[in-house]
Amino acid sequence: MLQMEKLKGIIVPVVTPVTKEGKIDEEGLRNMAQFLLDGGVHGLFPLGSTGNFCAFNLSEKQKILKIIVDEIKGRVLIAAGVTDLTAEKVIENIQMAAEAGVDMMIISPPFYYPMSENDALTYFRQIAQATNSPILIYNNPSTSNIHITASTIQRMIEEEIVVGCKDSSYDFSNFQKLLDIRREGLFRVFQGIEEHFTASLLMGADGAILSIANVIPKLCVEMYSAVENNDYERLRSISKKYSRVVDIISNTNSDSPSRTFFVGLQSALKLLGICDRISTLPFTDSTEAEFERTRHILKENNII
Repeated sequence: MLQMEKLKGIIVPVVTPVTKEGKIDEEGLRNMAQFLLDGGVHGLFPLGSTGNFCAFNLSEKQKILKIIVDEIKGRVLIAAGVTDLTAEKVIENIQMAAEAGVDMMIISPPFYYPMSENDALTYFRQIAQATNSPILIYNNPSTSNIHITASTIQRMIEEEIVVGCKDSSYDFSNFQKLLDIRREGLFRVFQGIEEHFTASLLMGADGAILSIANVIPKLCVEMYSAVENNDYERLRSISKKYSRVVDIISNTNSDSPSRTFFVGLQSALKLLGICDRISTLPFTDSTEAEFERTRHILKENNII
C-alpha cells in the first residue's frame, strides 16, 4: 500500500545501462541505483522514457525492476513505468511490476495514435478498474500526441483513478491549474521539464521527476530542500549551477534533440564512473565530440 507522504521530492527516471551486446548491464544498473540513493533522492522511476522502456521485452523489463527492487531494499519509493500501446498490455505490465515488488505505476497515454481527452479518460478508467496499484499519470504530449489538461485530470482525481501527475507538457499555465486542483493528501503534482524545475518548486509543486537527476541527484535534492526550508538565497545560488549542467541534455544546434538527450546522459554517467557510454538502439553511441562537450560542461561546473 502506497504511503502518500512518500510520494514527494525528487524522483529519478532511471537510465537503463546496457552492454555492447544490447543486454541489460546489471552492474551498471546497480551502480546507478546506489548513486541515486547516495544522492538522497526520494524515489526511482525505472522504465520511463529516460530508461528507454520501448527497447525491452516483458522479461527484460521484469529483470530491470527486480534488480532495482533488490538494490533499493525498500529505502525509497519505486514507481515502475508501465506505458504501452493498449490497456490490455498496460495491465499485463502492471501485473509483472507488482510481482517484482514496486510501490506504484507511472502511465502515459498510448503513443503513436492520437486520442481525445475523453478517450484518455476512458483508457485510464479501464486500467484503474483492473488493478489496485496506485497510478501516476504522465502527461507528455511530445511522445503521446495528446495534452491532457487539468480539467480532465480533475475528473480522474474525482473518480480516484490517479494519485498524481508528472507534467512534461511545457504548458506552465496548465501546470499551475494542476496545483490549484490538487487535493491535500490525495494527489501530487510533479514537474517533468528541467527548465521549469525552479519555478515549479516556488509555485508549490510536490516535487519533480527529472532526467538530469541521474547526473546531479544531490544538487536536485538540495534545490528541493532549499524551498522546503524557505532558503531562497540558497536556491538562487545553486540553481545557476543546475541550469548550466542541464545543457548536457539540451543542445539547440542539434538536429536530433532525442539523440542529444540520450548521449548526453550516457556520456555523463561514463564520466561519473557509473556505467559505459553505450546507447540503446536506435541511437548510436556518442561521438568523441559529443563526449568531450559533456566532459567540458561537467568539469566546468565541478561535477567531475
